[in-house]
Amino acid sequence: MVLTIEAACQAPEPQRNSPKEVVEQLWSMATAGELLMPTGWRKACRLFVNPCPESPSKDIRVVSNYYGVDRPSIQDATARLIVWYQEVGRIDPTLRFNPAPTPSAPKTPYPYTLVLASTHSKMFAADGKTVVKEITGPGVEWQITDSQSGPWTTVNTAIRYVLEKRNETADPIIRKNAESTIAALLHYR
Repeated sequence: MVLTIEAACQAPEPQRNSPKEVVEQLWSMATAGELLMPTGWRKACRLFVNPCPESPSKDIRVVSNYYGVDRPSIQDATARLIVWYQEVGRIDPTLRFNPAPTPSAPKTPYPYTLVLASTHSKMFAADGKTVVKEITGPGVEWQITDSQSGPWTTVNTAIRYVLEKRNETADPIIRKNAESTIAALLHYR
């Protein structure tokens, strides 16, 4: 079998994640604590259509360890789905926990809208610096249309985060707040 140069140079079409997989990836990153660190925050930004703010909020939103991602409803290049979870509260920069108001339902729905984003690639000359060609193509990647909100994580990861921050400080007020926060979060496990 003989391949023409043109056929041999064509890259296979990239395998794209489903809308549900994109949202699950974001929640997985939150569960792992990646959205609490600048590197993880920047990594998560590629899941969104709009650029993320450079300096996220100082408060950390805490959600339940248990959540469910519904199947998406897809129409043309737009997908909608809901993540069901429970809002637990917020941790401020002094490691003080502020519980969320008591919910009227056992789970809170959080809607996501995703779109197929356009691709943009550049071809460079042999020097690696000179742009020879820029290509914009049809959408090949699902991205979330909403903006990335401030840092957030699940209860178990929040406990680990507060333990680490407590051990890094000598400030007695922050240490006391951390102890109270850990005790409060243990009730949500």
